[in-house]
Parts: sequence; C-alpha cells; structure tokens
Amino acid sequence: MPRIFWERLSQVAYFLCLLFLPFQFGKHFWPPYTQVSGIRIDYLSPTIYPTDIFILLLFLFSFKDYFRNFSFKKQQLFFYLIPFLIIGIVQSRVPQAGIYGLIKFFEIAFFGWYTAIFSNRHRQAIANIFSLTIIVEALLAIVQFLLQRSIGGLFYFLGERTFSAQTPGIANARINGGLLLRAYATFPHPNVFAGFLVLSMIYILLVLKKTTNLAMLSLLLGTVALFLTLSRVAILFWVGFLLLVVFRKTGKKAIKWAAITCALVVILFSPLRFRFFDNSFFSDALLPRKELLGYSLEMIKAYPLFGVGINNFYAVLASLQKPTVENLSYYLQPVHNIFLLVASESGIIVGVLFFGTFVYKIASLAKSAFTYPVFFMLLFIFLVGFSDHYFLTLQQGQLLLAFVFGLSFAKQN
Repeated sequence: MPRIFWERLSQVAYFLCLLFLPFQFGKHFWPPYTQVSGIRIDYLSPTIYPTDIFILLLFLFSFKDYFRNFSFKKQQLFFYLIPFLIIGIVQSRVPQAGIYGLIKFFEIAFFGWYTAIFSNRHRQAIANIFSLTIIVEALLAIVQFLLQRSIGGLFYFLGERTFSAQTPGIANARINGGLLLRAYATFPHPNVFAGFLVLSMIYILLVLKKTTNLAMLSLLLGTVALFLTLSRVAILFWVGFLLLVVFRKTGKKAIKWAAITCALVVILFSPLRFRFFDNSFFSDALLPRKELLGYSLEMIKAYPLFGVGINNFYAVLASLQKPTVENLSYYLQPVHNIFLLVASESGIIVGVLFFGTFVYKIASLAKSAFTYPVFFMLLFIFLVGFSDHYFLTLQQGQLLLAFVFGLSFAKQN
C-alpha cells in the first residue's frame, strides 16, 4: 500500500490517543506481585487502556517512518540509560513489576518521540481535540461538584469512578468548616484533572493564532472546572499565567489593574481562601509527605547507583516503614516528588539526568516562551513534580509528560 495510506492511519491513531487521554477506563490485572503487605497496589496493576491500544496501532502503522528517521546519535543518551534500568530491575525485590515498568517506559517514550516529529504540522487539530475533551470533562466536573457525587451511566464506561462526598479515601476539601467533594471528572484524582486542564489550556491559548468559539468555550469551562478541582498549585499557576498573558497583550493600565483585582478577589476573598490558608493542610498533607521523602532518601542512600528498580518503591517502602493499621493504606504510595522517585527507583545518575533535562529545556525555551507554549507547560510539570507524582505513576500523567517532552524536542517554527 502507498506510504500516504499508512501516514493517514498513524495520524488517526495519534489523534484518538489524545482524544481518549482523559478517560481512565481500562482492564486491570492483579498478579501476585501487585500485593504489598497483603494490600493491592493500583500503581502496580498491569492495565490495558484504550490509549495503550492506540499507541500500539500507532507503532505498527509508523514503524517504517520510525526507523527511517531514527538516529542513534540523537538518542544515544536514551540508550545509555537502559543498562541502569535493567540492572536495577535484575537486582530488585520484585523483577516482574520492574519488567512491566520498563515496557511502559518504552511505550511512553515512543509516544513522546512521535509527538516530536508530528505535532508541529498539526497544531490546530491537536488544539481542537484538547478543546473538545476539556468541554466534555469540564461539564462533567461541574455537575459532579453540584451533586457532590458521580453521575454514572455512560460516564462510568469513560472511567468515572462511583463515589460521593462520603466515600472513604475520596478527595474532599475543607471550606469554611465544611467538606466539599473536589471535581474528578474521569480522572483518578482532582490533581491529575487539574494538571490536564492547565497543560491543555496553555497549549490552546498560545498555539492558536485565531481564537475560535470552540477554543473560547473550552478555556471558559476549563477555568471553571479547574477552580472546582481545588488544586492549589494548578490554580495559582493558571492565575499567574493568565496575568502574564494579560500584561503582555494589552498596554492599557485599567485592564491590567482589573486583572490583578480579579485575581486577588478570587484568592483572598472568595471561599477559595479557606483552601489556601487552612492550617490543617500542614498536618494532614505535608507531614505524611515529609515521611515519604525521608524513606525515598533512605532508598537512594542504600541503592545509589541503580536504585531499587522500576516499580519497586512500594515493596521497599513496606520494609522500611513501621505502619499502623490506621495509616498503612496511605503510606503505600509513591514519594510525592517525581525527581526523587526517579532517583529512588533508577539511581542517582538517571535521576540527575532527568532533573537536568527539565532545567536545560526550560532554560533553552525561556526566550520563546510566548511563541512556543512548551516553556510554560514544562515549567508547570517541573513545579508540580516537587509535590506530586502522577506524571510518572498514572497513565494520563505519563502521556501528558511524554506529550510535553515531545513538544520540547520538536522543531520550533
């Protein structure tokens, strides 16, 4: 068949992957190694998502182009890291978990590579897909927040969990003495939903030369939904980003002062102020995360060169901590820092290179920040990465990370 036929199929597979990125519905498998201390760990469960199927099809449709454009010289650093990952898996406590993690690593890396060679030619189409998914997810999130529960029905098959504000372990926020269910949409956690909204809205706002009605509606609904996630870092970043856009694109002082006033009113005088200045946050969230950071540093000290092995953080964590019945389920989580997580599981060398790549790319793109949106997208992931882990541990986060990395390595037109 002609080459153009396979190129069209590759494009369709890629667009479907972006379209289904927000939906977490998938088939989970629970082999014995997914249980740590008798508890199932979701992060270890091999899962087949629709996006996995589309990436596989993408590879099958484009593997000729992949090898035609492949250059070992350009990707040699990537391949130099593989021995570190394999040795870490071989010496790990649960090699099966490491093998699955390595497979996911190659899958996500390929998606990022394809983004690098594909995205610049189809910015408008990608922005339109993000606009559509934002509108669907935002409307779902608004209804969830108003009802304080999930909707169910068709949305269940798109990945919406069944929950209410009273569901154990659900993400609630304390607002003025009461608890409110944070908006999930079809994501596994409100913070992941917030990350998707910020990254996709930055892309839409800075990529489109002419703002369409579809884009405007997605930005409006997406901003509303973002506030309903009550995700602190994401909200502050988006507000700051919008202020930068306003200050850059208008010379009128009245508009600038109005933007500053609106931002201060939202943060300081709306019910959101209870979310940002609640003292209980420091005891409920920061202290447990500090303990996870301590365990991560212990792993790095004990396994500095090759780490404990991909996906083996949980098994080693269970042996280091002395949990009680009350806090066992919480502590069997990844460290809330993607750079320490990489160093813990893959060693200091891989961790430093991962951190260094972020710093180098952010610095190299700073001059073209408002003409190439990946600067702000990388900066957001970099900042969130110090306090969360979903860019490495959850399917949606991994795809977002690969997408942004792919953009950062694409040619800047």
